[in-house]
Amino acid sequence: MASSAIPSIGLIGAGRLATVLAKHLIASNIPINWIYSRGGASAKLLANELEIHISESIEDIASAADIIFIAVNDDSIEGVASELRAQNSTALLLHCSGSTSIQALGSKMQRSGIFYPLQSFSKDQAPDFASIPICIDANDNKDLEILISIANQLNCKHYRLDDDARLHVHLAAVFANNFSNALFAISKEILDKNNLPFDILRPLIEETARKIKSQEPLSAQTGPALRGDIEVINRHLQLLESDPNWASIYREMSQIINPELNIPK
Repeated sequence: MASSAIPSIGLIGAGRLATVLAKHLIASNIPINWIYSRGGASAKLLANELEIHISESIEDIASAADIIFIAVNDDSIEGVASELRAQNSTALLLHCSGSTSIQALGSKMQRSGIFYPLQSFSKDQAPDFASIPICIDANDNKDLEILISIANQLNCKHYRLDDDARLHVHLAAVFANNFSNALFAISKEILDKNNLPFDILRPLIEETARKIKSQEPLSAQTGPALRGDIEVINRHLQLLESDPNWASIYREMSQIINPELNIPK
């Protein structure tokens, strides 16, 4: 998709997702013409960095842009969309959420779409955007073609997913990313309490992630629960006696790995 064929684009939001998305759109010759954020200061910083015109009000961006990316927290999407619709905006409104319905952007007769990059973002780290899958959807086939063109120019693999499919993907992502990271945090606390370095686990974490590139997760599973090694499990639980929540997690996860385990209470 040539940059000359891309309509004018507005961005609402200046958080982690908005920052990373803006940088990669511009790096892929997809210009962002306006940015707006209620916070103001963060939007000004991003606008100055990327040389984007900053909109002083949501009314400005509503009247000027042909496509508007709404990259705000999920609870704010519907309110922002309502404000834009109230300005009689004819723009294609896109939100970037995995768990919010397309209906939050308006009725099926209005130009609405989804552009959800399935990744966890940080402002200070530049991900390989070409490796990020983009979940897309739109009320209109012509608008869907626009989203496919943008995904292709970003060199991203795209998947058309309706609300139900996207919500299931988001649920799976919470287990794979958020919950696993919470377990990393518990691991670090266990090591910290015993004056041990978290770096000792990094090669193991990296190898676990590497394995699932070529193996099904179940086939890559190892550990005392899989082996049914109750003696080791009991020793671990003794170490967790002062942390009942962690002990409960340990029991539940062990039971999920091996439902036939009979772990003493």
